Amino acid sequence: MAKQRNSRADDARVQDMIRLIKSLPTIRRTLVTNPIRKLTPSQYKQLLSKIQDSDNDFADRLRFEYTHSKQLFEIRMSTHLHEGVVAECVKRFSLWQVELGKSTNSAISRAAEPLYAYGRRRIKTPLNGGVSDVKSPDNGIAHECSHNQKCKSPALVFEVEFSNNDRDALKEKAEAYIIGSKGEIRTVIAVYMGEMRKAERKNERRLRKMYRTGQVDESGLYSYPRDEENITGEASILIWRATVMEDNTVGIGRFQEKKFRGATGNAIQSTSLRIPLEDCVCKHFIDSAKRSKAPPLEISSEALCRVIKRDLELYREDRASEIKDQVKEAKQKKINEEKENNQREEERLRGATQRQAREGVGVFGRFMERGRLFSARVRDRRFQREPE
Repeated sequence: MAKQRNSRADDARVQDMIRLIKSLPTIRRTLVTNPIRKLTPSQYKQLLSKIQDSDNDFADRLRFEYTHSKQLFEIRMSTHLHEGVVAECVKRFSLWQVELGKSTNSAISRAAEPLYAYGRRRIKTPLNGGVSDVKSPDNGIAHECSHNQKCKSPALVFEVEFSNNDRDALKEKAEAYIIGSKGEIRTVIAVYMGEMRKAERKNERRLRKMYRTGQVDESGLYSYPRDEENITGEASILIWRATVMEDNTVGIGRFQEKKFRGATGNAIQSTSLRIPLEDCVCKHFIDSAKRSKAPPLEISSEALCRVIKRDLELYREDRASEIKDQVKEAKQKKINEEKENNQREEERLRGATQRQAREGVGVFGRFMERGRLFSARVRDRRFQREPE
């Protein structure tokens, strides 16, 4: 019986997850943070089987992560800010690779040719017992290795963080990538915009209040993305790299944490993202890449801030539309509730009136008898009991 109850509970939990996943196209606009659910390893295994057996292609498009030690299943969602920063990094990488390919130094051109953008393909990090944690990076750089022992993971991973993780959680994720891959992933680069997200929450609370109190000009003259009262926050570049410990095991070290965007949105010119060629190639070609002295991939703070400014406006447009709809729905809900309450009160009064009519006239009256105040209802009932 206990096994049957557990099985039914597992089935129910998995079905809830399936419904959530299938609803993603309709609720994506309202989500800012990633949906996270608790799943046991057996429930996770069952969910994977259901997803892979589905008739549509959402299994391939679904971005998710699962951590066995925490039993957490996380669906990765993207905003305009995620998409824009990642696209800028990939674009700059492609231009850099083309330039390296034109180099007269054959060592540089040969090293650059097998590089490619990894995309958002899932990365499995094996654990004991034949199971694997799953990560879904925002992108990465991989090397089409010609070595006999081909690398299964990208050499470098990009993560863009806006609304879900703090710095400590990002470090845990970097450890999972680097240590979990046993050093095949040697570099994790994160663009951290957590302070910006805190500022946006304050902006949205103010906007919500404006919609509630009717302070927004509905004629179209008001533009929330360009509202001068909006505040913003700083953004930083964090870089972790693999290290070799004294016992020859793989460790992790933070090599950079620098702000590239100030608290008012200005670019900090002294900070740029610099990625050397040796960070991008397979581990078997690190030494030759270092000796080639290839120019690094460099993405300026100005380029990143320009993209963020553009996509922050798009993000705010989406959020303004969603908040307006939420406030409108809340107002309508309140109106409907008041209407229902009024209807219930009318029905109650109507019923009371009907009961009073059956009991006789003067039920709301009072009369004095022997110095005491009595209800007319009491008098009427007493008279009805008196013998004729």
